[in-house]
Amino acid sequence: MNIGSNSNICSSSSSSSSSSSSNRSYSSINSSGSSSRSGSSSSSSRVVVVVVVVVVVSIVVKVVVVVVIVVVVVVVSIVVVVVVVVAVIVELVVVVVVVVVVVVLVVVVVVILVAVVVQVVVVVGVVIVVVVSIVVVVVVIVVGVVVVVV
Repeated sequence: MNIGSNSNICSSSSSSSSSSSSNRSYSSINSSGSSSRSGSSSSSSRVVVVVVVVVVVSIVVKVVVVVVIVVVVVVVSIVVVVVVVVAVIVELVVVVVVVVVVVVLVVVVVVILVAVVVQVVVVVGVVIVVVVSIVVVVVVIVVGVVVVVV
């Protein structure tokens, strides 16, 4: 009986040890399962953070590109407007200079014409004086001859 009871004790101790080992394996499975779940949640949160960062960076890049394009277009438009205004001002200055030159030329031509007219008048006056002088001399000669003859 003692032998049988010893064998029962051995069998019960072996069964309890096997059940405790199975409990240990279950708990290890549970712990590994929970650890794998926590690992997957942390990796998914990392993926979400990466996606958010990528989206934010892409939006910032797009905004920067749009702002740069708008600034370049505005600057180019301002430069074009300034160039057009400068060209118009230069054309106006050229037109004013041409008008002034034309007016000066007209004044010079008028002065030349007036000088020519004055010279013609002077020449005509001189001719008239010469003719009158000749007539006076002829009259004096004729009168002298008539007086001498008479």
